[in-house]
Amino acid sequence: MSIAYAIFVPRFLGPEGVGVLAIGWSISQIIMVLATLGNRMFLVKEVARNPERAHLLVGTAIVINVVLGALCWSSVVLVYSLFVTSSDLKTVLLLIAISSVLTISTGPIRAALQGMEKMQYSLYDSIFSNGLFTGMSILFAILGFGVVAIAAVGLITVIPSVLLNYWWFSRVSHITLKPGRETIKEVVKGGIGFFVMDITFQIYLYLDALMLSVMTSETVVGYYNVPTRLFGTLLFVPVIVGNAILPALCRMAQQDRDNQIQMTRNTLNFFIGISFPMAAGTTVLALPIINLLYSSAFEPSVPILIILGWCIIPTYLGIGVVQSLIAQDRQGVWAKVNVVSTIVNFVLNLGLITLTQNLWNNGAVGAGITLLISEIVTTGIGLKLLSKGTINRSFLLVLLRTLITTGVMVLVIWPLRELFFLLPIGVGVIVYGLVGIIVGLIPLSYMRMALSMPRQLFKRESPAQG
Repeated sequence: MSIAYAIFVPRFLGPEGVGVLAIGWSISQIIMVLATLGNRMFLVKEVARNPERAHLLVGTAIVINVVLGALCWSSVVLVYSLFVTSSDLKTVLLLIAISSVLTISTGPIRAALQGMEKMQYSLYDSIFSNGLFTGMSILFAILGFGVVAIAAVGLITVIPSVLLNYWWFSRVSHITLKPGRETIKEVVKGGIGFFVMDITFQIYLYLDALMLSVMTSETVVGYYNVPTRLFGTLLFVPVIVGNAILPALCRMAQQDRDNQIQMTRNTLNFFIGISFPMAAGTTVLALPIINLLYSSAFEPSVPILIILGWCIIPTYLGIGVVQSLIAQDRQGVWAKVNVVSTIVNFVLNLGLITLTQNLWNNGAVGAGITLLISEIVTTGIGLKLLSKGTINRSFLLVLLRTLITTGVMVLVIWPLRELFFLLPIGVGVIVYGLVGIIVGLIPLSYMRMALSMPRQLFKRESPAQG
């Protein structure tokens, strides 16, 4: 669904319209971190270990989030009203502000449900909300309603999502919205380490778009936003896996450290195996994908998509690293890494955006290069911080086999790159799977299990049908 949005909406809004939305959503992400004070990850861990306290912790966090969110957005809307001349941007910010505060209020609920390992509710919410938002956004864009209408769609789709989350939580617990002073202190103090980690990461993540908006133009921000949205859609795998394993990792870190290390290693091996072919495939197919899915106005996005494609590898591994460190209560260490990375990111963006804007009138290329360098350095440090024994011989063997398999895949799909992009993607998946089995990257038992799943599902449903 996110892919459908990334494909269709920019075609009708153009680079400038996409840039306006990108500015609003970038601010929204930063405010979401400021308002929550890191309490999301604190709630996941605490509820995973002490589910009986969920009602009190969730209610306290909701009060904190809504109050701080409203204060932050009031300041932003006031500043932009005084100093920005674009009426569309000011209206978009107001609409995003309202939807953002509503979304922030459900953050503690989603965190508690994750801690209880009731991930199905998050899946239901994602399918419903993203489906409704994507469908309405595409329709409004085709009808020519513009960026204000797309921002309004975001608000419209948030309302049922909020109601659903509160209803789902009421089925497993209740919410106490009268927090005591001690509980407020506990939630704020418990989230501080995560807050530093989150705020530096969000600034690090969205700093490029904000700096582009100041140093270049809304059009250049649009060039950058298209590949970043495509890049973001490719992160669904590590995000889902990371959220699913975090509660188990938190318990293992206290009860069974060896199994926690093994689970972390298996997760990193899995991320290596899927990130390399994605990165290589994005490089090969970046030009035909941009040319086919978007208008010629977005051709400057091609080199950015190639650069961000290689960000997939360190980003996937970084997500796995963060889950392990959080489970071991080492989020403070990672927060320090994020602070350093954010400073480096700012300095590099300052130089590379200016350089590439002067050379090619496309400062977004410099922002992409900065992100790649920063991700490699940050993830490299993170791998060093993992528990002893996590990176061992088996990890390096997986890396070697992945490089061999990916290389063969690229050799096969390169001559097909100018054909309809789904053809080289399909061929690439088949080649990667076959070569992966041959070199031992993909165990044959996995293939047998995958092939047997439809038959097992059919058998499972047969008695009900009878």
